[in-house]
Amino acid sequence: MLSLQTRRILPIIFLFVFLAISSATFSQSITISGTVKSAAGEPLYGASVMEQGQLSGTFTGQDGTFKLNVSKAKPTLVFSFVGFETQQVPWNGSGNFSVQLEPAGSNLTDVVVVGYGTQKRQYVTGAVAQVSGKEITAAPAANASQLLAGRLPGLVTKTNSSLPGADGAALQIRGFGTALIIVDGLPTDFNRVDPNDIESISVLKDASAAIYGARAGNGVILVTTKRGKGGAPTINYSGTYTTQSPTAFQTQVNAGDFAELRREAALNYGLNPGEFTGDVVQKFKAGTEPNYGSYSWKDALFRNNAPMYQQNLSVSGGSQGIKYFASVGMTDQQSVFTSGDYYYKRYNARLNVDATVSKNLTMRFDLQYRVENRQQVADVDVVMIDFQTAQPRYSPFLPDPTKNGFSGFSERNPLLRTQADRKGYNRTANNFFNGLLGLQYAIPFVQGLKIGGDLIVSQSNNYQKEFSLPADLHTYDYETKVYTYLASMGNTITLREPLQEVTRFTRGQQSTTIAPLVIT
Repeated sequence: MLSLQTRRILPIIFLFVFLAISSATFSQSITISGTVKSAAGEPLYGASVMEQGQLSGTFTGQDGTFKLNVSKAKPTLVFSFVGFETQQVPWNGSGNFSVQLEPAGSNLTDVVVVGYGTQKRQYVTGAVAQVSGKEITAAPAANASQLLAGRLPGLVTKTNSSLPGADGAALQIRGFGTALIIVDGLPTDFNRVDPNDIESISVLKDASAAIYGARAGNGVILVTTKRGKGGAPTINYSGTYTTQSPTAFQTQVNAGDFAELRREAALNYGLNPGEFTGDVVQKFKAGTEPNYGSYSWKDALFRNNAPMYQQNLSVSGGSQGIKYFASVGMTDQQSVFTSGDYYYKRYNARLNVDATVSKNLTMRFDLQYRVENRQQVADVDVVMIDFQTAQPRYSPFLPDPTKNGFSGFSERNPLLRTQADRKGYNRTANNFFNGLLGLQYAIPFVQGLKIGGDLIVSQSNNYQKEFSLPADLHTYDYETKVYTYLASMGNTITLREPLQEVTRFTRGQQSTTIAPLVIT
């Protein structure tokens, strides 16, 4: 127990200790004064000045000067102002500290492609959005249109299919119809462009797209490919390996739950459950007898980690008189079906050349070539309908691999529809060629005035081969080892003569078909 005298002395002692600590603290405080100016030397009024790691700070006055108390002997000051780059500057110990801030609007000098020319961003007044090629190639995709999802304001992308070669996205500006795509001044399918060849993409909205006339009613997407920068040759290589997997499947019941639900449905409607007696339901739930197994059509039909390979090799360079950019690329995309019979392969080649013919005359020479090979068996909508009606009590695979399993619904087998050697296929081979030769002459006596013209050659050849086969569906009794025919997918045919390929050539298009089969 403290005495009365001690309790009177303690507050006085605490007061002296507090004053001593406060005195030591303020004795270490340093006042820094200085001036904040722009790069042009003009004082900045209202610039923020803070000590790094502290919450307190101050602002500059009308003449750009400031005073700030800091807690460290050698602090780092943080200077910031709207429209200027934030700077972190260590104090050099001088009595009058002067800092110059650089403008943060360096992007205002970026060149934006608008209509038939270019402008600096600071002079663009229309509704224009832009994304660089480096940004869109940050994630691999087989189709260039998919890479624009979520990267440009007002641009809506919609993908209707995930099949290899058919996964291109529809591009709509502000929800209207499909936008007009212009690649290096030529209306082109955006999906024909290798993403690694893209330099920048501009989206012209509203009045900004009016220069293209009625076709630009839904907006314009301008794609600019890479060109040579001059100097020593620069070689770039990029390669990616990507896997794709199916997602968002509904939970499926096993054979026991399926039999029970079928029995309950019949009883609820006052109907006879037929083959789904209580004893049969229990046998499916137990799954111990040969003819009462449970099977997964999902595992039989789909696979995880479907591969996609992409490679691109480019070289650019040149001299003062001529500059070039050349690239070759390939894409090999497989599907998520276990059959492996859906695929898409693409090969790209591009050459862009810019040459100075004379003092006022320049030439542009562009070549683009692309080959596509694609195979699919059945439309994915048909496959999914068969998959949704496949019953887990039937096996997708039978002991005899030459026979096709019955899925529980007449003329339906989702696995069979994805197998080219059993059901047929649809193969397409397309090649595209674009060539451009352009000349531009600068009028010597009128500054900024140029005239020019482009000669463009565009050609495409399409080849298609479609073949269809009928297929029988069977069930199998695991006790008696007997196959029972239940249905046929497609008409049963008898070939009276060998199949013959008939090739037709039309201008700008080549196609191949199969002679009709005789059906009996």
